[in-house]
Amino acid sequence: MCGANVLSVIVATGRNSGAKRELANGTYRFGSDLECEIVLFGSDMPAFAFTLEIDGNRPKISVETGSIRLEARHSVPTAELAAGKSTRLDMPAIVHVGSTCLLFTDATPIGGVTGDDAEHRATGRPGLLVAGGAAVLAVIASLAIGSASFGSDPDPLALVNERLKGLGLGGELLLEQSGDGTPHIRGVLGNDDRIAEVREAFADIDVGLTLSPTATIEPALRSILREENEHVRWTLMDRGAVRLEGIVAESMTRDSIGRSLANIVPGIAATENRLVTITEVGEAVSVKLAELELADELSVQRVEGELSLAGSVARMQQDRIGELLEWYERRYGMYRRLRLDISGARENDPLDRLQAIILDDDPRLVMNGKRHVRPGEEIGDGWILETISESGIAIFRQGEVRTVNF
Repeated sequence: MCGANVLSVIVATGRNSGAKRELANGTYRFGSDLECEIVLFGSDMPAFAFTLEIDGNRPKISVETGSIRLEARHSVPTAELAAGKSTRLDMPAIVHVGSTCLLFTDATPIGGVTGDDAEHRATGRPGLLVAGGAAVLAVIASLAIGSASFGSDPDPLALVNERLKGLGLGGELLLEQSGDGTPHIRGVLGNDDRIAEVREAFADIDVGLTLSPTATIEPALRSILREENEHVRWTLMDRGAVRLEGIVAESMTRDSIGRSLANIVPGIAATENRLVTITEVGEAVSVKLAELELADELSVQRVEGELSLAGSVARMQQDRIGELLEWYERRYGMYRRLRLDISGARENDPLDRLQAIILDDDPRLVMNGKRHVRPGEEIGDGWILETISESGIAIFRQGEVRTVNF
């Protein structure tokens, strides 16, 4: 029916389901010439991503744009093909391009084969892929489950995913594919009964299961944390991921806690690390003190692993202390308390922040932060600079006047 250099293409599902087309030597684009983009291309594989070149009995796949991953069995090892690269395949070979399977063989066309033989040919058993002279390419889509044209096996990942959805766990567990193509499920579930339910649901399928109960996370964290005053909160996310938030003693603990936790609780597929160290919290508090203009009055200290504020503030600055504590409570309060060691309030001298006096054509005071204050402007705490001269300065607030003589 065909010469030795002719390729038969049989579409399993899609627009031309069951159709067969014979191709002579040449180059053909998937998605246009072969008109099977419904079968071949998914959301992660754009149309015209690669071409098929027929040269005798050795088909060659060439990538045009992007890249595709080829996992060829019976011939060449796994390879990543990028644009401008190509590879030749010695038959027989089964090539997996994403979730799509391309079957190359010297067998006779299998469009009319039914029953057990059709199933064996679709799965690519080498002993049944030897015959006649024409090369056959079977395009088997991941959704071609129970195809009448082939009798092909359902895609394992699709089958496992459907069962997960049936259990209501489609978003809770992570479905992966191991190096040998076997589906693998990983995640954390509420209790042992739920895990047993999942194991029973997949008892008849070749699938790897790495599942852990949520009750194992808390004791695992306690075994990892090095100090009693380290506080970490965990939240179970989608697809087996765990978010970690809290305060730890040092960066070494912060950076390693995710890896250590996954080793103890193997069901954890990934960790989102939002931990901070005590030192980083102290630095954040110092920045906030500067924003509130309290850096001169208060300092952050670390005593026995705890953070504290030490110093004294004026009566008019009490509201700023309240603002600082509200900020800390929102950001860190659930993990660690901030101690206060603030002495009795005193009335600030308005000139405590004075750094220099400049007497020239533009007389002015230089305050902390290189802030320049001229007559009529506020020094701080409501005090206004009234006059400045070689003999001294005068300031006033709400009828109260103070003079400082040089």
